Amino acid sequence: WIADNFVNEDGGGVSMVNGGVLANSIVIGNHADDGGGGVIAFGGRIASCTIVSNRANGYVGGVAGWAVTSLNTIVYFNTLRGNHVNHAVGLDSVVDHTCTTPALGTDCITNPPTFADLGGRDYHLVPGSSCVDAGWDTYGVTTDYDGQSRPKIGKPGSILPRPDIGAYELVLRRPVNDF
Repeated sequence: WIADNFVNEDGGGVSMVNGGVLANSIVIGNHADDGGGGVIAFGGRIASCTIVSNRANGYVGGVAGWAVTSLNTIVYFNTLRGNHVNHAVGLDSVVDHTCTTPALGTDCITNPPTFADLGGRDYHLVPGSSCVDAGWDTYGVTTDYDGQSRPKIGKPGSILPRPDIGAYELVLRRPVNDF
């Protein structure tokens, strides 16, 4: 986890100045006095991450990026001076299969992700979350934050496995029978 950091400038949790890859990461509760409360990225790729509850005073509470690619990532519940400002990307950026609001990029989901316990910092997806089976390809991320393989079939009735959006893949447990 990248959590509870404070910086006087940009990039409260992560600063990717010359690109890089942020994958399968949970970025929460960070604060930037300027911008990019969760992440600031100049180039690079953000894949299968959960970036929530970060804040900034200058601009963009969640992810601020230029020439950055954001894929299968949740960017939600981030604030800028108390207002929800999750994601802002500039020229040459790609946002694909991301859960954020307002809608941004290709195949964006704007419904809030449903976590096991947002206040308790349990960001596992629960059945029925709009992020389950909503990703596309794995972009090279073949396990989730817990080490579970991805993709898995998470929605009842699904035929083909699709990755979930965010750092965790929903793992359906088989019921235990007491005999």
